[in-house]
Amino acid sequence: MKTITFGSAMIDIITVISSESIEQISLSNSNQQYLLVEPGRKVEAETITRHIGGGALNTAICFTKLGCEASPVVKMGDDVPRDYIVKNCIDHGLDMGRVLIDDSQSTGSAVMIASHEKKRCNFYPARR
Repeated sequence: MKTITFGSAMIDIITVISSESIEQISLSNSNQQYLLVEPGRKVEAETITRHIGGGALNTAICFTKLGCEASPVVKMGDDVPRDYIVKNCIDHGLDMGRVLIDDSQSTGSAVMIASHEKKRCNFYPARR
């Protein structure tokens, strides 16, 4: 029996910056914290890695790790990130026959900047 997952597919770019290169501010009147970088300053990253992500892909990969067949239903653009995602999904044993391609949209991506014991800030591009 094949498991079908529905949701998003995207590229996650994770950048880890040393604590000395970024400032953390915690508000005393709420549970909010902020990571700050000086404008215009070049910040050296300890690592920059690229991963596939999104709810449908993450869930489908978990199913394959449990020994199930899985096929995500996702929409992606006709672009290089989609090629990277499809290749990695096939490497994980997913059936990618249900991918919807929309050449008017780009494939989802997110940049995460992590520092201070891996606390992170996420950036997502605005949707057209």
